[in-house]
Amino acid sequence: MSFQDDLTFSLTIIGSRSQYTIASEDVVSLSAEMTVFGFEAKLGFWCKVDDNGNDIFSEMVSLKQSEIRVSFESILKQPEDKPDPLMLRGPITTKSIEEFTFNDVSERPVLYRFFEVEFTDPASVYWKEHYPSEIHVSTSMSDVIDGHCPDGLKLTKLWPGLEEVNDTIAIHLPPDNGASFYDFIMWYTDTNDGSINYDNQSNTYYMLPLKPTGADSEKLPYGIVDKLKIIQPRIPRHEVSVLNSYTEESKKSSIEQSYSVSGIRHDHLIRTSISSNFTIKESLEESRLRQPGNELLVELKDFPWLPYAPGCAIETSQTDWPETVYNYNEEMKVKEVKFSISSFEKEPDISNKNDSVVCDISISLLLEERTCMYVNFPKYTPPTYPLLAEGKVISEVGEDSDTSFNLYTNDETSLDYYSIYVPCWNKEVPVLLECDYLPPHFFFPAYRDARVMLSFGLNKAEIQRFIEFGPRVQMPMDSQGNHILFGFNKQSQTAISHMYVDNKPILDIERNTEGESELIRFSDGTILIQTESDESSLSSSSGTDLTPNAEAAKADATIKSQAGMADATAVFDDTKDAVQDDLNTAKDDCSSAMDDAEAVIDEKMSQATAVVEGAASQLGETAAALETSFLDLKSELQAQLSL
Repeated sequence: MSFQDDLTFSLTIIGSRSQYTIASEDVVSLSAEMTVFGFEAKLGFWCKVDDNGNDIFSEMVSLKQSEIRVSFESILKQPEDKPDPLMLRGPITTKSIEEFTFNDVSERPVLYRFFEVEFTDPASVYWKEHYPSEIHVSTSMSDVIDGHCPDGLKLTKLWPGLEEVNDTIAIHLPPDNGASFYDFIMWYTDTNDGSINYDNQSNTYYMLPLKPTGADSEKLPYGIVDKLKIIQPRIPRHEVSVLNSYTEESKKSSIEQSYSVSGIRHDHLIRTSISSNFTIKESLEESRLRQPGNELLVELKDFPWLPYAPGCAIETSQTDWPETVYNYNEEMKVKEVKFSISSFEKEPDISNKNDSVVCDISISLLLEERTCMYVNFPKYTPPTYPLLAEGKVISEVGEDSDTSFNLYTNDETSLDYYSIYVPCWNKEVPVLLECDYLPPHFFFPAYRDARVMLSFGLNKAEIQRFIEFGPRVQMPMDSQGNHILFGFNKQSQTAISHMYVDNKPILDIERNTEGESELIRFSDGTILIQTESDESSLSSSSGTDLTPNAEAAKADATIKSQAGMADATAVFDDTKDAVQDDLNTAKDDCSSAMDDAEAVIDEKMSQATAVVEGAASQLGETAAALETSFLDLKSELQAQLSL
């Protein structure tokens, strides 16, 4: 039902350069839907061109942001202790301008313009267009939110949980996923059992740990009530279970509620090694399992002289309320307000200047029980995780060029973690050390400067995968090889490689440290064990040195290509028998002379060296690499000399 009343308006346009005031008689219409989270409103007004109309027009056609501030109250039947008039203030979202001329005016200039604008609360405008993706380290959610409050958005945080410092906070709101920062705030508040209240009078938002019950209540006279309707919202019928899948702390907790249906539940699955985290999650979900109460829709037939904005407390205990009416003598709280105001004057008033406007008004209030702690959030789109970003592993062990790893320990949890630098946001992120996709008997920690892909949840980061091979690890395609590399650098490392030469597999285990190297090679019919020093001297297990010339021939053969390997093999086969005879002779001579004197050993070794040089000279005449065949010869030589 609508009713009539004389209203006075206070209307100001807050532009980018100045402020403009619109007279009450120029207001044509005002309507709004208000909740505890904000409002949406629509306003229509006239503006005379010669009365700052051109300035307002210039402001309104500009694409720069401007705001509306409007309040209204009745001028009739005002009580002595009347409340402050209802105030709405917010950014303009849409505008339309209609220009009017008059036939009886020469040249028909534009004399009046009709403006119609839509505006809403600041968070609904700014945060719904805000889609950040970023990470924060060692900070609180309070500080994160402060960094996203633009000018004109006032926020007061009275929620202690927002001040808790988190190791990591990731905001992931890509525009394509549809969740804005407004959605994120609603989702975060809802899932963490908080509350948001918008105070339209001060144009301020409040983030609270619990739903407020309202200030001192005001009595609602039954004489201004036109219609009452009892509304029962949808009642949650589920139970709640909290489960921990961590094998060493596996737990399940069931939480019942009065109106649940057997077998219907919400399962909240977590994985944590910290017992207190499970207890916190259990308490949180139990607290969130609240029930809404019945609501009362009240349509008014007269202007209410009481604070009736969302969040205000109202009593229905006044004596003129019938005792049989539902919620008689109950304290209620305003949940939503809807009103529509339309002036009877549909044309601009050229002659009169009035302080008030006769309007047709409809007002309805949606009330809920004052003690109801259930928060009915507006619809929101939950954010989508994970956030994926590249990082580089930090290590303080060894030199800057060393591929070393560094683990840190959390003082509170005693858990080990990496520190990983994320250049996109210039942050060092703690990442828990966990077993990766390899079986648990492999330990391959991430080393310095390794490029990794991090996967971020709201308060956790994990290594999803490694992005590139490490230095000196990748094998050439021709070798069809596999390679595992351990150690700090070229001067201190151990390598295990498997590759193909002439379609035959070769397995190498090589260790390098401080200018020395040891090699074990498994090839076709041969096992080679060798040791090298800085002087490139090769020694057998007995410590007897072979000649540097043999090592030079070996090195030369190693770096040659594999194209002529077949020719080298043929040459070797032709000379193998002769060389073998010489080696056998050298072995016999060395064995007999070893017991007599060191001189005899030197002489026999010289004979063996001559044989090796002859073989190396023949092999060097080929144009291809000689590595595998020569190493077979050398292996046999070492085996014979060691006897």
